[in-house]
Amino acid sequence: MSVGELADVIRATVEQGLDGVTITGGEPFDQPEALGALLHELAELRLRSRNPIDLLAYSGYPLRRLEHRHGKLLELLDGVIAGPYQQSKPTRLIWRGSANQEMVALTRLGRERYSPFQSYVPENPPVQVAVDDSIWFIGVPRDGDMPRLESLLKSSGVELTGVSWRS
Repeated sequence: MSVGELADVIRATVEQGLDGVTITGGEPFDQPEALGALLHELAELRLRSRNPIDLLAYSGYPLRRLEHRHGKLLELLDGVIAGPYQQSKPTRLIWRGSANQEMVALTRLGRERYSPFQSYVPENPPVQVAVDDSIWFIGVPRDGDMPRLESLLKSSGVELTGVSWRS
C-alpha cells in the first residue's frame, strides 16, 4: 500500500472518530523516507481535523539513537516507545513489551495523552482483535498470553499461521 493510500484509510477513520495513530513495525525508522512522508500526510490531516490526533511510534532502537539519526522524524511525533523488545525483561507496564522500553512524550499533546500511563499497570492488558480475511491481534499482551490463546483457538479448530510474536 502506498503512503497516499494509507493516509486515505486513516483520513476515513478520522471521520469516524479516530483520535490517535500508532505506527509499529517491522521497524518504522528503517524506512525513514516513507515514515517521513506518512508523518507529513498525517500532520496535514491533523491541521484539518476538529479533534486532536496524537501520533505515536514504536521503535526497537534506543531513544538516543533515534534522536541522533532521526531527530526530524521525532519532531513530527507526539510520543515514541523506544528500545528493543527483550524477552528476559518482562514488564506489566502498559504498551511496553519489556522493562527496558521507554515511553517518551515529545509534545504537549503527547504529555497530556501518555504521561498518565508512564507507570500504569493494567489488570488486563488491552489487545484488539481485527477480522477481515484474517484475524489480527494488536497490542502488547502479557508474557505467555499469546501461546495460551493459540492453544485455546486450536482446540476450537482455529489454527494461527504467520504469527509474529515468535522469535
